[in-house]
Amino acid sequence: MEKTDYKFWFWFWFTFIAFVAVLGWGGHAWFDKWLSSGRRDSPFLRVTNREISLFLWQYPEHMRANAPRKTGYLPGFQYIEKVSVDPLLAEEYVEAPPELLFLYHTWHRLLGNQYFPRPIPSKTFLKFLDYATEWQPIFWHEAPQDYVAFVKQLSGKEEEKELDLESLPLTTLPLVVRQAFQGWHNFFIDKEAINGVRPTYGEMRKFLSEHPHYARNYWRNILFEARPQYLTMKGSEKDKVPENELTAFLREGFYNYMQASQRMQVAPSNLSAAT
Repeated sequence: MEKTDYKFWFWFWFTFIAFVAVLGWGGHAWFDKWLSSGRRDSPFLRVTNREISLFLWQYPEHMRANAPRKTGYLPGFQYIEKVSVDPLLAEEYVEAPPELLFLYHTWHRLLGNQYFPRPIPSKTFLKFLDYATEWQPIFWHEAPQDYVAFVKQLSGKEEEKELDLESLPLTTLPLVVRQAFQGWHNFFIDKEAINGVRPTYGEMRKFLSEHPHYARNYWRNILFEARPQYLTMKGSEKDKVPENELTAFLREGFYNYMQASQRMQVAPSNLSAAT
């Protein structure tokens, strides 16, 4: 083959590869522009990593750590040493499949303000902040000033007597932080107890009378494949609710409800409604 042939094929392939690279860059830039425009126009897409993290504590099966394929799935979340948000990406919009965003919005609409007041030991809370660093004021730019001052003060009193932070006002310890702490506590400390929850139909009916948004009619269409028998509630008062009628988020809610009820001697309602 003559030298002119070599030169021709060299410049041909060089031009072709350069063209593909430019096309790929342009396509990526176009996609980013389209996605940004879509988020501006669609509340469905405007969900931050911080917001969806509250949901994931109750739905750990959807965490990035438990996903069979992690590439492109919740890239704002850690999955090796931790399962929490990358604190530097907490305020970024989440990258998640539409079905996960739909489930998040359903949860947010029905249970987003749900909280069962339980003790928040100060030393345990500091461990939570050390793990879920996205809730440290340095990584939460919209944190209320009272919360910023409180965390700074608490961090300097690690060796002092244990305090119950549950009694603090919402301006000092916001609802979202309480929810995040409870989710973290459930996931790492209460997991075994939650998995062992076996309520009776009588106990479950009482729970649903006070917290109706866990009931079957709200979740039937969403769980029709994964849990078709979810809370069919056909047993007698003293019968145990069978496994095929329970889900992880229901167990967690019922467990927190029972713990709060025992502490307060009355069944709790949403903190947001009570304050």
